[in-house]
Amino acid sequence: MKERGRDTHHSRAEELKRLRAGRQPIKLRLQSGQTGELLAMAIALQAALRSMLEELAVVHDLKAGDWLDELETTLIRDTANIWSEGLSMNMELAAVERAQGLILTVTGALRAQLDAG
Repeated sequence: MKERGRDTHHSRAEELKRLRAGRQPIKLRLQSGQTGELLAMAIALQAALRSMLEELAVVHDLKAGDWLDELETTLIRDTANIWSEGLSMNMELAAVERAQGLILTVTGALRAQLDAG
């Protein structure tokens, strides 16, 4: 694909590589008593969310801005609208809070990386 005389696929790949090279690890706070399956799911979803956000960052010229703020707000809102069966209200609230914390951690890490240039 060409855009203004340049290969956008190649430059996109280079920008993603550069962005990912500067990626700092994210520490997840996980509680004892959680199953291995849930831990694996949280790790996989964190990695998937980060990769998706990096793809979007490239589209937005590696600049944090309204797009990231709006997406973060949407993800937090949508997470609060998830409910489950078989969990107590307290367990469900704790799960939502942890999920929202994960979202804020991932978006915050990317925002800091983009702001640092």
